[in-house]
Amino acid sequence: VDSILQNNNIKNLSSQNNLLSFLNQEAEKDAFIIASFNKPHIYLDENVMKSSFQFTLQGKFNEIEKIIYKLEQELSFGKIVHLKYEKKRDYRKVKDYLQCFIVLESVNSK
Repeated sequence: VDSILQNNNIKNLSSQNNLLSFLNQEAEKDAFIIASFNKPHIYLDENVMKSSFQFTLQGKFNEIEKIIYKLEQELSFGKIVHLKYEKKRDYRKVKDYLQCFIVLESVNSK
């Protein structure tokens, strides 16, 4: 178990903290921000405890796609069950920006 956690760069057992830590590290490297990170929704599905994390990233399309790829392919936080891109406009600055709403579902260990 320790080698799996180490290979996936998971330091402690809280998946919410690990996910937020990963997003913060990547936000420092790339040009995107975490617009929102909601409280996880925990539920029981066919006798399996699951958590869904809802968060919104704001930035350029390519940077957001890199993060989505890393979440799905390189790290084991769970699977992305919903993804929604939305182009918005800041009328004060007269600029358009892209937001991506993501729902990531993971299985909890009991």
